Amino acid sequence: MNLNQEIFTRKGAEKKTAIINAATEDDLMRVSKDTIIRIIKEVGSKVYIGNGKYSSRDKSLYIPSDRWASNRWNAWVKGVNYTKGKLFVNIYIQYSNTDTDRAEHYDTFFRSGEYNGHLTYTDMYDNPHTAYYTFSRSHKANAIKAILLTYVERKEALKAKKKEEAA
Repeated sequence: MNLNQEIFTRKGAEKKTAIINAATEDDLMRVSKDTIIRIIKEVGSKVYIGNGKYSSRDKSLYIPSDRWASNRWNAWVKGVNYTKGKLFVNIYIQYSNTDTDRAEHYDTFFRSGEYNGHLTYTDMYDNPHTAYYTFSRSHKANAIKAILLTYVERKEALKAKKKEEAA
């Protein structure tokens, strides 16, 4: 099944959701970078740059927190950004007794095999520490699934809003 085409067909949201949920790990990992960029451009939010202004071309797609893709340990994929022509994956990381967000290049994160990341931080005594986090191929496939399901949900909400405004 080619999700790169199926996701943009004129099928209903329920049917698309069923297709995404039934997709195999291989099907999900074949979703192209261009598909993700198109998804962000269609349903992503403009990026706030301060002083009441929003970027004209930079967009973000945030995944609802109940759908974040986890590595089942200490990190979650919480969205994707398309900024200045580059695609980034937003990763939320918990370590020691705090947490942070990190943006990783899409190509680096979705490279074949495991993604191994680390974060260097200092404690209150300025002692350096390193926190590690890993996303396996199946965890990355779950991140793609979360992005696709968020797209279907947002697209349906936009259609409903247009119908409501037209009435």
